[in-house]
Amino acid sequence: MILTPLRAIRKYCVRCSNNQSLKIKLCPSVNCPFYNHRLGRGGGRILRLIRKRCLDCGDGRFLDVKTCIHSDCASYTYRFGKNPKLKGHCSPKALEALKRARGTAQTSKKTIVEKDSN
Repeated sequence: MILTPLRAIRKYCVRCSNNQSLKIKLCPSVNCPFYNHRLGRGGGRILRLIRKRCLDCGDGRFLDVKTCIHSDCASYTYRFGKNPKLKGHCSPKALEALKRARGTAQTSKKTIVEKDSN
Protein backbone atom coordinates (compact mmCIF):
# COMPACT_ATOMS: atom_id res chain seq x y z
CA MET A 1 0.00 0.00 0.00
CA ILE A 2 1.34 3.40 -0.97
CA LEU A 3 0.89 6.05 1.70
CA THR A 4 -0.12 9.61 0.91
CA PRO A 5 2.82 12.04 1.11
CA LEU A 6 1.57 13.46 4.41
CA ARG A 7 1.12 10.00 5.93
CA ALA A 8 4.57 9.05 4.69
CA ILE A 9 6.01 12.01 6.61
CA ARG A 10 4.09 10.98 9.71
CA LYS A 11 5.32 7.39 9.42
CA TYR A 12 8.89 8.63 8.94
CA CYS A 13 8.62 10.75 12.10
CA VAL A 14 7.19 7.86 14.14
CA ARG A 15 10.09 5.69 13.06
CA CYS A 16 12.61 8.46 13.78
CA SER A 17 11.25 8.71 17.32
CA ASN A 18 11.78 4.97 17.94
CA ASN A 19 8.12 4.16 17.26
CA GLN A 20 6.99 6.27 20.20
CA SER A 21 4.41 8.55 18.67
CA LEU A 22 4.05 10.57 21.89
CA LYS A 23 7.66 11.77 21.49
CA ILE A 24 6.90 13.35 18.12
CA LYS A 25 5.32 16.41 19.74
CA LEU A 26 8.55 16.95 21.66
CA CYS A 27 10.79 16.49 18.62
CA PRO A 28 13.98 18.57 19.06
CA SER A 29 14.89 18.51 15.34
CA VAL A 30 13.46 21.91 14.39
CA ASN A 31 15.74 22.05 11.31
CA CYS A 32 14.24 18.88 9.84
CA PRO A 33 12.16 19.60 6.70
CA PHE A 34 9.39 17.42 8.19
CA TYR A 35 9.21 19.27 11.52
CA ASN A 36 6.07 21.32 10.73
CA HIS A 37 4.28 18.27 9.33
CA ARG A 38 5.43 15.70 11.91
CA LEU A 39 1.95 15.39 13.42
CA GLY A 40 0.44 14.39 10.08
CA ARG A 41 -1.17 17.76 9.49
CA GLY A 42 -0.47 20.71 7.30
CA GLY A 43 -0.41 21.56 3.67
CA GLY A 44 1.90 23.19 1.25
CA ARG A 45 4.49 21.63 -0.95
CA ILE A 46 4.87 18.33 0.82
CA LEU A 47 6.52 16.52 -2.08
CA ARG A 48 9.23 19.20 -2.16
CA LEU A 49 9.80 18.68 1.55
CA ILE A 50 10.24 14.96 1.02
CA ARG A 51 12.66 15.62 -1.82
CA LYS A 52 14.62 18.02 0.40
CA ARG A 53 14.80 15.47 3.21
CA CYS A 54 15.99 12.76 0.82
CA LEU A 55 18.70 15.10 -0.46
CA ASP A 56 19.72 15.75 3.15
CA CYS A 57 19.98 12.02 3.74
CA GLY A 58 22.12 11.65 0.61
CA ASP A 59 24.44 14.53 1.54
CA GLY A 60 22.92 16.68 -1.21
CA ARG A 61 23.86 14.31 -4.02
CA PHE A 62 21.12 13.60 -6.55
CA LEU A 63 22.73 10.31 -7.51
CA ASP A 64 22.41 9.07 -3.93
CA VAL A 65 18.69 9.85 -4.00
CA LYS A 66 18.29 8.07 -7.33
CA THR A 67 20.16 4.98 -6.15
CA CYS A 68 18.71 5.00 -2.63
CA ILE A 69 18.86 1.58 -0.98
CA HIS A 70 16.46 2.42 1.85
CA SER A 71 13.32 1.05 0.22
CA ASP A 72 11.80 0.50 3.68
CA CYS A 73 11.81 4.28 4.34
CA ALA A 74 8.36 5.86 4.31
CA SER A 75 9.66 8.64 2.02
CA TYR A 76 11.16 6.27 -0.55
CA THR A 77 8.21 6.37 -2.94
CA TYR A 78 8.26 10.17 -3.08
CA ARG A 79 12.06 10.70 -3.05
CA PHE A 80 12.03 12.32 -6.51
CA GLY A 81 9.51 14.95 -5.40
CA LYS A 82 6.75 13.43 -7.51
CA ASN A 83 3.62 11.46 -6.71
CA PRO A 84 3.68 8.09 -8.52
CA LYS A 85 -0.11 7.82 -8.18
CA LEU A 86 -0.45 10.72 -10.62
CA LYS A 87 1.86 9.22 -13.23
CA GLY A 88 0.23 9.01 -16.63
CA HIS A 89 -2.73 11.22 -15.81
CA CYS A 90 -1.78 13.49 -18.67
CA SER A 91 -0.76 11.12 -21.43
CA PRO A 92 0.03 12.49 -24.90
CA LYS A 93 -3.41 11.38 -26.09
CA ALA A 94 -5.15 13.14 -23.21
CA LEU A 95 -3.07 16.26 -23.78
CA GLU A 96 -3.99 16.34 -27.48
CA ALA A 97 -7.69 15.89 -26.64
CA LEU A 98 -7.45 18.75 -24.13
CA LYS A 99 -5.84 21.02 -26.74
CA ARG A 100 -8.59 20.17 -29.25
CA ALA A 101 -11.29 20.84 -26.65
CA ARG A 102 -9.75 24.19 -25.76
CA GLY A 103 -9.47 25.12 -29.42
CA THR A 104 -13.15 24.26 -29.96
CA ALA A 105 -14.17 26.32 -26.94
CA GLN A 106 -12.16 29.34 -28.15
CA THR A 107 -13.67 29.04 -31.64
CA SER A 108 -17.18 28.94 -30.11
CA LYS A 109 -16.47 32.10 -28.09
CA LYS A 110 -15.27 33.94 -31.20
CA THR A 111 -18.42 32.94 -33.08
CA ILE A 112 -20.65 34.23 -30.28
CA VAL A 113 -18.75 37.52 -30.09
CA GLU A 114 -18.96 37.96 -33.87
CA LYS A 115 -22.75 37.35 -33.81
CA ASP A 116 -23.20 39.84 -30.97
CA SER A 117 -21.24 42.55 -32.78
CA ASN A 118 -23.47 42.27 -35.88
